[in-house]
Amino acid sequence: MNGRLALCALWAILVIAAPGRLGLRECRAGSIQDLLDNNNGMITVGGLKFTFTNNSVTSDPAGNPTAAQVDVTAVAGGLMFSFNPLLSLTTPDAKDQYVSISYSVMAASGITGARLSFTGLALDVNTKSEVTETFPGRNEMVNVFTMQDVAGKVTGQNNQSVAFPDRPLTLNVTDTGHLSTGVRGGGATSTAQLYDITNTFAVVPEPPSFVPGSIAALAGLGVWWLGRRRAAA
Repeated sequence: MNGRLALCALWAILVIAAPGRLGLRECRAGSIQDLLDNNNGMITVGGLKFTFTNNSVTSDPAGNPTAAQVDVTAVAGGLMFSFNPLLSLTTPDAKDQYVSISYSVMAASGITGARLSFTGLALDVNTKSEVTETFPGRNEMVNVFTMQDVAGKVTGQNNQSVAFPDRPLTLNVTDTGHLSTGVRGGGATSTAQLYDITNTFAVVPEPPSFVPGSIAALAGLGVWWLGRRRAAA
């Protein structure tokens, strides 16, 4: 009997404590267009709430990509945007391709920092793949890139972060992806590619919630006490 009661107490504690951990799981939300069509443009990851609008995705040349071609995956502390199909600029000419993804992010406890990372390739000489993250209304900016110069030397950085000492509750965010190619001569083509962009945010730690833990402890204590009484009867 005492073994069954102990098992019940453990189950009660797990049930009460579980909801606080559900936000840690990663999930795929589909595309930005799916969020707009089915969830009012919103997605929540842990303590972060992201909101997109019908103007969240713009590109030059126009329509490449669209909101339906930018997939969203929840990761720990933020979102990853991946392009479907990937952005690839291949040309014998000097050209540029841009895409911007804009949204707002809110944290009830305040946001203390942001990190930007990406996956991009500069496959030929005189090419570049980069992402710049800005925060409209603020002065901060972060930039990641990979580039290959005319001599074939590859340089870059694939992650960068910034701190927000004022701990804003809401941030407006714009990621601008940029692919560029140069002229190689002789009709040879150059290729630059952009696969994905990841935005993560650090938030002010929320005070631990004593209520769920107290309820679980009391429930376990009650079951233990009842078991003692039954054993003594």
